[in-house]
Amino acid sequence: MRVTITRVVNTCVLLEFPGDAVLTDPYFVRHWFLRLREPIGLNVSQLPVLTAILGGHSALDHWQPQSMTSYPFKDTTPVYTATSGMAVQGRRFGFDRSEALEWFAERQLSDGLSLEVAPAQVSFGLKANSYVLSSRAGRIYIGTESCDLAALRRYRDDRPAVDIALLPIDGSQLFGRSLVMDAGQAIEGARILGARILIPFHYALRALPPILRMPTGLPDLLRLSAECSDVAVVPLNTGQRWSTELHRGPV
Repeated sequence: MRVTITRVVNTCVLLEFPGDAVLTDPYFVRHWFLRLREPIGLNVSQLPVLTAILGGHSALDHWQPQSMTSYPFKDTTPVYTATSGMAVQGRRFGFDRSEALEWFAERQLSDGLSLEVAPAQVSFGLKANSYVLSSRAGRIYIGTESCDLAALRRYRDDRPAVDIALLPIDGSQLFGRSLVMDAGQAIEGARILGARILIPFHYALRALPPILRMPTGLPDLLRLSAECSDVAVVPLNTGQRWSTELHRGPV
């Protein structure tokens, strides 16, 4: 099975499978006070018909359902979120099938694609979800706000390995408190998950010292990845399409 991944901006990613397409953390309009260091790589008009939309976290750099008001299939597209507030916001902007999911919840998205919610963390009172997409050919982990490596270890205690991990890398710190993993932790996280491929994201925002800091970035990840042979790092520019074959077999 071929999967094609397009990074839109920050943690907004389009994942396309034969007959299915899933979007994470919708973000299609620049917000006035979020300082992005990269352009938004797709327009809403360029999206295929989506099988589902996944919201990993309610922070503004992740969750902008209002930026998809021109999407023509809002009333029939399932939207899965980390919190009830996110689901309410999704319905407010026309996504009638918005639903908050708890950790370890499962949904069958189509005949060939299933969804599982992997535990993440609660930071500053805000719950985050990670997600795993599974097909007969393989598994993809999407950790839009992953921070705690212990959560990944707990997940792997009784779950099979994944083939591809999408993980944050900038180590964002709000008032000195870590929000997501840094570049080194992302590589270790991919190893914990058993992923052979790491696609980095969550490095779009510019720092705003002393409030918001980003200790690491893509250059740090690439430097570290040169020293490891078990995880292949695939950095994607916004708007760049990348494809690979998944062929693990039944899981």
